[in-house]
Parts: sequence; C-alpha cells; structure tokens
Amino acid sequence: MSSIGSKYTKIILVASGKKRFWRKSGSKFAAVINNRKVQNPYIKDIYTNSYNIVNYTIDQTFVYEISPKDGTNLNQTILYLHGGAFVNEISDFHYNFILKIIDKLKCKFIIPIYRLAPMYTAKDTYKSLSNIYNRYNNENLIIMGDSAGATLALGLAMKLKEEKLELPKKLILISPFLDGLMTNENIKNIEWRDPFLSTPGLITAAQMFAGDLLVKNYLISPLYGDLSGLPPIVVITGTSDILNPDAKLFNEKMIKLNKEIKYFEFKNAVHDFPLFYGKEAKDAIKIICNEIEKEETM
Repeated sequence: MSSIGSKYTKIILVASGKKRFWRKSGSKFAAVINNRKVQNPYIKDIYTNSYNIVNYTIDQTFVYEISPKDGTNLNQTILYLHGGAFVNEISDFHYNFILKIIDKLKCKFIIPIYRLAPMYTAKDTYKSLSNIYNRYNNENLIIMGDSAGATLALGLAMKLKEEKLELPKKLILISPFLDGLMTNENIKNIEWRDPFLSTPGLITAAQMFAGDLLVKNYLISPLYGDLSGLPPIVVITGTSDILNPDAKLFNEKMIKLNKEIKYFEFKNAVHDFPLFYGKEAKDAIKIICNEIEKEETM
C-alpha cells in the first residue's frame, strides 16, 4: 500500500499538469520547449550558509561542487547528473534530494548544469561530462543520476569503457530512461497510471538530444549498447513509472551477463519518487546512502 506522502506526490504531479506537456510530440512539443520561460538552474543563496559551494565552468558547462560546511567525513565523491529528459534544467527537488544525502553522509557532490537539447545535442553534452569526470576520477568516484541523468550516467560509463579509460566505482540509476524509442510493449500497460510522463514527449526529447546520431545509439538509449564490462550498478524504480518496464529489462540483461546489479522496485511508486515525498522516498534514500557508504569502505 502506498504511503500518504506517495499519494500526495501523485496528487501534486496530476495538479501540475506535467502529463499534458509530455503528451505533446513533434513540432507541438518543440514549440513549448522553444517558447517557455527559462528556469534559473542555480542553487538558492540560502544554502550557502550551510554548505561549502564552489563553482566553475568547463566546456561551457557550469559545475557545482557541494560539500558540508564542517568538511567531509566520507572519502567519497558523487558525480550527480540531473534528470529532465534532456530538455529540462535541474530543479529544487534535485537540490533538496542531493542535500539530504550530503547531510546524512558528509560527502561531496559534483553537479554539472549540463547543456540541454534542442540547443545542444548528445555529442556536446558527453564531451563536457567526460572532461568533468576526468577532473575527479581519482576521488573514489560514483556516478549517480535520475531519469535522463541516469541515461547520461550509464552512457558515460559505456563511453569510458569503449575508450578504455578508468571506470567509476559504481553507478546508481534512479528511474532510468533507457530507450529513447520507447519500444517496450509493456509501457502501454503502465502509461495510464503514470501521473507524470507520457511516451510522445519522451520520444521527441530523445530525438532532439540525439542530433545527428541515431536514437538507438547507446549514448541516448543505453539499452541497445554493449552492457558488458560495466562497474556495479544499483537501479531504483517504481511500478507507476512508464520507464519501469525498461528498467526490468535492463536488470534481466545484466543478470544474463552475470554482472553485479542490485534492483530495487517500489510498488506503485512514480517516476523519480526518491526526489519527492513519503516512506518510499525515505527508504530509497536509505538504500542509496548504504550503497555509497559500501564503496567508501572497500
């Protein structure tokens, strides 16, 4: 049974009208993206009193480095890639989620405000993310991301593997967006009860991000790439998320490859639920913190 907080999250998402946005496709979707007011992606000034916040720019990408004011107790750095289907900026929900983990673990987060579609494409974004990763890859690095940020986390690890570069210690994928073509037939059985996402907008967003690449390219749709040789992976997903069927399929593929994967599925939980409210979100954050701490002790 869903917690009160989880039910409240669904009410908020329905009231927000986000599903109406994601039901758009093609030129209608592009028109909304191109005409909307740009959100300020920067962290609120109120947080600067409680955290050490350093920022810099690399390859035209603004980057935050956030750690506790009293210093880090955990020898662990997390590169966090935010969701938004490649077209939306980081939100306060992301920041609040990240700061909860910093408070619990006293660790450091690296948060790129990476370049978005349609102005930029996958090639631009991965170039800057690779350079940011290389700056920190000697810091016992974990890559974590939600939604399209999880796509980027997995795609970046696959790119590093292809280039025979050092891999992160672990990947933590929250509600991952794994197939920009949305071909899984089980999606239609869930879409009606997902209060957040819809297939047409996600497909259009993936096409925008792909640029001159095929949407089937692993940088946009990791499910089609070579999944061998990757570091340990943690997947967190909810059954009221239209991306859940592909998360299940990804788990099955990894098990067949005898790869180390931990799959946590929360009944009736929505897309990106760890960022919102309820017992399910709290339980997911506990899992994430435990997985981060395990790497620090290894």
